[in-house]
Amino acid sequence: MRIKTIQILFAISFIFLAACLYYLQIIKGPGYKDLSYRNSIRLLNVDAPRGVIYGRRHEAIAKNELSFGVFVVPQEVEDIDREIVKLAKILEVKESLLKRNYKRNYRAPFASCELLLNVTKQKAILVKELNLDMPGIIVRELPLRTYPFNKSLAHVVGYLGEIDKRELELLKSYGYSARDLIGKDGIEKWADTYLRGKDGGMQIQVDNRGRQVEVLNSKKHRRGRDVYLTIDAKFQNFLWKMMRGNSGCAIFMDPRNGEILGMVSSPSYDPNGSLARVMREKGAPLFNRAILGRYPPGSLFKIVVA
Repeated sequence: MRIKTIQILFAISFIFLAACLYYLQIIKGPGYKDLSYRNSIRLLNVDAPRGVIYGRRHEAIAKNELSFGVFVVPQEVEDIDREIVKLAKILEVKESLLKRNYKRNYRAPFASCELLLNVTKQKAILVKELNLDMPGIIVRELPLRTYPFNKSLAHVVGYLGEIDKRELELLKSYGYSARDLIGKDGIEKWADTYLRGKDGGMQIQVDNRGRQVEVLNSKKHRRGRDVYLTIDAKFQNFLWKMMRGNSGCAIFMDPRNGEILGMVSSPSYDPNGSLARVMREKGAPLFNRAILGRYPPGSLFKIVVA
């Protein structure tokens, strides 16, 4: 009797299981299949803004501004060459530039690939408006590092650049990864781990047009910490004008506590511009004469002799 009861229970269980499988695969199958084709999961990285560098009077000498970047998810694009032709016309850039960036930044079919950075707001809106006709193309908001005092404070604050292989080997254990921007000189380099924040991200579900359906998960980014210097930006500008384009340097300190009030090296460079062009200029503008130059002691040494 017990064996018969167990057999009946097993039979009912298998019938129930078969009914569920029939319902899911036969009745609901086409719907789930359509859902899988029409929707996908997309991972969006949210870049953390770096901390602001302030001068003596709390004026920002290195800050962040809102910029836009255009990216592509390769697996969601049917014909990348055709999409690049469309984007080149909208962004008013050469197709060869977008193709070069695509090949250089491609990592995996599902990973967003950078096509162009520092896109104007107007052009970013145009790309966003045509998003339905260009599935897989993403417009992202990005923090852009800017230096309001241009050449006068270039050697003090430094500049940012893409991490190289040697730096990545040394800093990988600290959370750095390939293609990260890190400080290459000045305060940007010296306080990089202090200034850089921690990136966040979102896991979103999108339809076949690339439109957001639902946010599945999110991780808030953490902004970098601010740095305050003893440099007086107004006095620094005065020193820069006094140099009148001559080659040399000038350093002014507070003798009571050793605080640096001004430190100028000339010729200098604009950290907002192209550093590749600066490297070809005469006079070695990247060379910081204030801390790297060697000079004879001059008349000051006569005091020691006396």
